Amino acid sequence: MLALLVLPVMAGCCMPPAAPEPDGSRTLGIIPPYRGEPAPPGWLRAASHQLLACGPGYARHYLYEAYADGCGGWLVHYRQFPAAGEGVLETQLAFLFGSDPLDQPLALRAEEVQFEPRNARWQGRGFVLVDRRDLLRASSYRRPAAGSR
Repeated sequence: MLALLVLPVMAGCCMPPAAPEPDGSRTLGIIPPYRGEPAPPGWLRAASHQLLACGPGYARHYLYEAYADGCGGWLVHYRQFPAAGEGVLETQLAFLFGSDPLDQPLALRAEEVQFEPRNARWQGRGFVLVDRRDLLRASSYRRPAAGSR
């Protein structure tokens, strides 16, 4: 009986810690995380989080989803969950990235994209969910001033 309690705790201790988010947020876990293949490139989260932080309105609690098209294209979807008093202008944001981190991403209107539980479709192009994270920014997080990087 004791082994049933100790084994899950020990398994959790052996797991590597989750990579910190580029904006300092932490995993909240209300919405289950998901990891699929192909794994998104390391630069994708940092680049898209920067776009979210520099946007016109942002919430502390948000969902990050990355989708792959299998040809080097990446669709990133943010769903924001604003708390009372947070001035969020858009609750959903979407960006289309290419395979080159130096290329400028295309901002999409979220209503142009059809999202399903593990798939997305935009202009006839199919994408598969490869990364989902339910995140909460630290209360000390401050959005960068306009024009700063």
